[in-house]
Amino acid sequence: MDRSHRSMEENAFRFVCDCRHKFLSEFLEVGGVLTLLEIIGLKQAKEVDKGRSLELLLVVANSGRKYKELICESYGKIS
Repeated sequence: MDRSHRSMEENAFRFVCDCRHKFLSEFLEVGGVLTLLEIIGLKQAKEVDKGRSLELLLVVANSGRKYKELICESYGKIS
């Protein structure tokens, strides 16, 4: 792999990471975690919707320790 191609890949990776972080931050700011937790707790919610909510919570949790802590704190707010 030549140097310019490697540099393009590195820049693309940084861009994806920056976009992911920005999207995640905005998702959290608008109460995304609370919404997901509420969907999981709804009796009338479909199982498929609960499953997708859990998958999204895993994505958030896998983004780092501070996000795991936020999920735990948010769960305390709705309990």
